[in-house]
Amino acid sequence: MAPSTPPLGDFDNNNGLLQASKLSIDVARYLNNDSGTMLHLGTSDAAINVGGKFLQASGKLETAANLTLRAGEISGTASKLNVGGNLTLNSGTTATEQGDWRIGGNARLETGALDQHLRRPSPPAGDLSLKADALNNLHGQLSTGGQAAMQIADDVDQHVGRNPGKQRPEPANRRRVAQPGRLHRNARQPKQPCCASLCNRQWHRPHRQHR
Repeated sequence: MAPSTPPLGDFDNNNGLLQASKLSIDVARYLNNDSGTMLHLGTSDAAINVGGKFLQASGKLETAANLTLRAGEISGTASKLNVGGNLTLNSGTTATEQGDWRIGGNARLETGALDQHLRRPSPPAGDLSLKADALNNLHGQLSTGGQAAMQIADDVDQHVGRNPGKQRPEPANRRRVAQPGRLHRNARQPKQPCCASLCNRQWHRPHRQHR
């Protein structure tokens, strides 16, 4: 049996262009795609594994297939992520504020602290599953075209301005809810604004807010 290829130490695509029919990256320390572009043109599943930090500020990552992304930390301010299939994300602290992430299938996200304030993504066409140590959704938006399940271990910085549809509840303890944000299950907007409490591992049914 041929020996397995050891991971690269570092991979620097800062302001660069990586285009491939097969995308499989294994980096031990860091992957720098700041202001860079990585395009996966094939139909096979794409995989990116970064032992340390994935630098993606103002960078673009695009694939028409499924993507599995693992990293010790993701710094993706103003980043663009376009996944035609399913996204599986497993990372430590993840910053996607002011970014544009578009998922054509299901999105399964497991992160440390997730900072996605000021982000207005297009909703995944499938289901959304999110597990995070903490969530900052200040003026941001979490949305999905299918079912949504969410589990936050610590504080949630989000006040749900509009929350149409039904969420899948998961029992847990109440946590701090603050600052305007949005949580959408689908693209349809209610005629009357409603509010909901977003709690640690629990979403409550939205109710009408009387003025």
